[in-house]
Amino acid sequence: MNQTDVMLRIVDMEAVGGAASPEDAISFIAELINRPDPFSDSYESDVYALLRVGACVWAMRKQRP
Repeated sequence: MNQTDVMLRIVDMEAVGGAASPEDAISFIAELINRPDPFSDSYESDVYALLRVGACVWAMRKQRP
């Protein structure tokens, strides 16, 4: 799936009420961080990217009314 397809799927999912709660999203991200092989060349960058997404979700959660 290319980046455009991913973005469209995200927008569509949110529009039909399929978005996870911020709490669930953080849990999903934590699960994804446990999946990669720590000996993989991309491990550090993959984990860093997921942590950045988690930080974004956390910040948005705090802004929620």
